[in-house]
Amino acid sequence: MTKYSSELKVQIASDYLYGRDSYNGLSQKYNIAASIIRTWVKAAELNGLESLKVKRTKREYSVDFKLDVVSYYLKSDVGRNLVAAKFNISPSQVYSWTKKFQRGGPNVLLPIKKGRPAKMPKKTEKAKCNK
Repeated sequence: MTKYSSELKVQIASDYLYGRDSYNGLSQKYNIAASIIRTWVKAAELNGLESLKVKRTKREYSVDFKLDVVSYYLKSDVGRNLVAAKFNISPSQVYSWTKKFQRGGPNVLLPIKKGRPAKMPKKTEKAKCNK
């Protein structure tokens, strides 16, 4: 479960975007750090208010997308939060992909096969037909 609800994020971001309050005013009103509010507002500016909604499904990203994020982060002079807002992902995901890329190159961003390996090899179509 997330710390802040989607409705609260949308409310705070829209309050700022429509000029109803400032970062500091919203921070004091809701008892949330101004830097967090700034991140929500930036994400809403770049991707719309819908981007603040909590995603309930697991998303898998292509290697090309990961490389785009990492190269943009390394080439630009903006922080992880702004890169994450631009690509609509978590700042911790930007950090993780960047560290993996710096340690092992682009091959470490390939998807990893998960789960325990099978003990028995899968039967072929011929074996199934013979039964």
